[in-house]
Amino acid sequence: MDSITVKKHLNISAILYLIFVIYGSLVPLEFRYIDSNEAFSEFLQIPFLNLGIESRADWVANFLLFIPLSYLWMCYFHKHSNRKAPLKLALAIIVISILLSLCIEFTQLYFPQRTVSQNDILAESIGGITGVILWLKFHNKILNKLNTALAETEPANKLAKLLIIYVSILILYSIMPLDLTISPIEIYHKWNEGRIIFIPFSQMPMDPWFATYAILSDTILWVPIPILWYHSNLKNYNATSLYIKTVILSIIIEISQIFIYSRVTDLTDIITATLGTGVGILILNRTIKWTVENKKTAESEKKRITKTIIGAFASIIWLIVMAIVFWYPFNIRISSEHISQGISNFFSIPFVDYYYGSEFRALTEVFHKFIFSIPLGILLALTLSKTSTSSKKIKDYIAYILISFACVFIEMVQIILVEKYSSITDAIIMIAGGFTGYRALKYIRNENSLTHE
Repeated sequence: MDSITVKKHLNISAILYLIFVIYGSLVPLEFRYIDSNEAFSEFLQIPFLNLGIESRADWVANFLLFIPLSYLWMCYFHKHSNRKAPLKLALAIIVISILLSLCIEFTQLYFPQRTVSQNDILAESIGGITGVILWLKFHNKILNKLNTALAETEPANKLAKLLIIYVSILILYSIMPLDLTISPIEIYHKWNEGRIIFIPFSQMPMDPWFATYAILSDTILWVPIPILWYHSNLKNYNATSLYIKTVILSIIIEISQIFIYSRVTDLTDIITATLGTGVGILILNRTIKWTVENKKTAESEKKRITKTIIGAFASIIWLIVMAIVFWYPFNIRISSEHISQGISNFFSIPFVDYYYGSEFRALTEVFHKFIFSIPLGILLALTLSKTSTSSKKIKDYIAYILISFACVFIEMVQIILVEKYSSITDAIIMIAGGFTGYRALKYIRNENSLTHE
């Protein structure tokens, strides 16, 4: 991928991210008309709220929200402006970011579900300034690294970069929502409220299935790490050393959560990380043995067909696993009223169901559903790579259609299930996970770049 293509993607990202910021700031889109004079009067009197420990996460979220926005705007407008005057552009972007924040907060007055405060304007404004500073200081280095990473052809180097990205995302998820505290009193309150747990599995959900889902989800998160770690450093493989390194990483992450007030520090998470690492190493050892055995003989047509069948079968098995996870306990109710409500829920405004509840709960559900769908994309990439169709684009389109159909099907079946909430939001998240798994494997295998031919 050349520099021009990278810049093009950044420009597209700037537009899409702006839409995301505006949309996310107005969800659940429950409009209430008020007179413009009344709105201006209310806006001039919006309060500056006292930030308690529980409110820090919201402040940090607004701050982080505007960092990519102003950074991507700098990328976009720098291409269309006088490149010799980046400081003038930076000042203009800062002003625009602040004005956008004011417009969003003012518009939220027409959506009573949203809370309007000076805190949000301040956080978003500081975030906008931070994004501009990051662009001025590091943009050329970041752009060069992106060009180098996307032009990489050595699989080991690609996997090393994917490992860094995956671990970074996992760490970021683990320290969200960033309501940091180093106060011994607040840490004591956290322990007293039961968010520091030293007895594994003592605070699991009462429903055995939900407990299993939680354990399985947290275990799967750690499976890719030893696999990526090995393939990014083929010369120095030691299963025991790799196992210890990954478990130490999980311990460090769990200890760091002590200082995130709203997060639960639980020894259970270290155990699930240990299990996930073990599963990853078992898969890794089996893959290494299988690869060595298959290198001894050339791949025949019969063997290629066999691998295609095995891949297709594995894809179906994983799809069944996803169905079991998301459909259990299979309480079916077929009535016109129930189905009508389910269809209404499915076609409701995207992400509105994640608005009601904590940011962490929403992030956890998004992360789990995304992760569960990645293996489906990977298995389809492996399967289609062994088919006789020569056109890569046809293979891609087939994969995208299958992933989309499977994820929408899994979500829509929940319409007839009691105590299940069928949502187009979850379907979108799962499709994104499947696409990510598919594209990531093709990128690693050099079947094509991250863009279509």
